[in-house]
Amino acid sequence: MTSRRAFTDTTRHITRVTASVLNSPKSSISTAVLSECFASVFTEEDSSNMPEVKQVFSGNTSQQLNDIVVTSTDVLNKIMKLKCSKSPGNHNIIPEFLKEVGSALVYDI
Repeated sequence: MTSRRAFTDTTRHITRVTASVLNSPKSSISTAVLSECFASVFTEEDSSNMPEVKQVFSGNTSQQLNDIVVTSTDVLNKIMKLKCSKSPGNHNIIPEFLKEVGSALVYDI
């Protein structure tokens, strides 16, 4: 079996398993597990030695950006536009996988 074929078979299996877990009646538990998995990728930084933030905005408060609205449709559209030829990055999640389970991932947003 070629490595591309093995890769495709593995991602399809992971996709099916993930989709079935996320669509199960216990999806809130599944979502918590998935969230914990994603959170484990990030590291905590030492916040005791943070540089001072300089005020850059010079307008009045009515001109400030107060709210940012991001919908699940916005997130799904961005996921679907991911290029499958790109490498997964630090999190080791391939774009093909995100595209396959994208609708299940944005369900809880």
